[in-house]
Amino acid sequence: MAGTAFAFNWSTAGDPSYTARQLRQMMVSPFVAIGSAARPLGAKSGIRVGTPGSIAAVVGTGPYTYAVQPFVGVIDAESNAGAAPYTYAFAAAETGNINPAGGVLRVDSLDVVLSDKDEGDSSGARTVQLVYTAGAATGSLPPSAPARSHRVAYINVPTAGAPTISWVPEWSGDPGEWTFNTYAEVQAYVTKITATNVPPQQQATVLADPTPAYNGFYSWSGSAFVPAPGAVRFKASILAATALTGLVNIPYSTIVEDTHSAWNSTNKNWVAPFAGTYMVVTDLKQSTAVAFCLKVMKNGTSEKESGNAQAIANSLCSVTEYLPLAAGDTIAIQPNTGVSATASPGTAHVNTLEIVRIA
Repeated sequence: MAGTAFAFNWSTAGDPSYTARQLRQMMVSPFVAIGSAARPLGAKSGIRVGTPGSIAAVVGTGPYTYAVQPFVGVIDAESNAGAAPYTYAFAAAETGNINPAGGVLRVDSLDVVLSDKDEGDSSGARTVQLVYTAGAATGSLPPSAPARSHRVAYINVPTAGAPTISWVPEWSGDPGEWTFNTYAEVQAYVTKITATNVPPQQQATVLADPTPAYNGFYSWSGSAFVPAPGAVRFKASILAATALTGLVNIPYSTIVEDTHSAWNSTNKNWVAPFAGTYMVVTDLKQSTAVAFCLKVMKNGTSEKESGNAQAIANSLCSVTEYLPLAAGDTIAIQPNTGVSATASPGTAHVNTLEIVRIA
């Protein structure tokens, strides 16, 4: 199986006076180069953004085959610094056999693989192919990616019945926005090209993360891709009468919303999943007639205290604070020193802690 990649050196009489590498270098701008010290003419490999998953299918009733309809993309796979990216096109359907099922679930892969002997990759060829690789019969782990490749799809092979396609291609880039399937892929790509080579104000989109809250739009902060304001939210409350002790984190027992599963139920604190500026709002009504206040704790240190509530039953105090947080910083709420009180039975709107990333 083979598609067409551009540009290879001509192999017939009448060679042009320019090299294929020079042609690729000339076309770097349309590819949206992502340069780095090691690869100044690099690009983000992948199929064209928006290519539908319906182009890939499992065919037959057993034995099974796969079929992938025509598609195009960009691949930056050769190790030479000046090699530059290749565009490619598969102008006809690509088909092949799927290995028979085994005794456990297996995950196979389909990858675009580039070979260019003129760039010294030892392949002895000038080809671009859609390559099927059977995974090990060990469960849900896919096989390792072939050399000089980018992923198109996974094929899930059950122990019985028809295989299914997981449409998880690597996506090509454009100037304003990069596209990924998961936030882990975002992080892996930043590691690959290094943070210093991410353009300022670069945008990214995550389409199909297993944790839905990680899907959406991201902006480059200078050190990491962070979600849009308001995308990180947490709200918790205390609904039952609860004993409180001074300088001990309040044990919020009812989680109303936790978009990124950031509440640590053991330590009774919230762990920031991304850097940014966060708004923290908390209130508490206590049934014991003691004076008390609330402390907003960042990494175990008090950042702000409320005013003292009166020493009467069912008195209420609240506090709002705006805090810059790094990923991994913690937020907790504590009563002040010496308090031994009982939180009154609350509602979703009383005895609450709310945290929202605002910038």
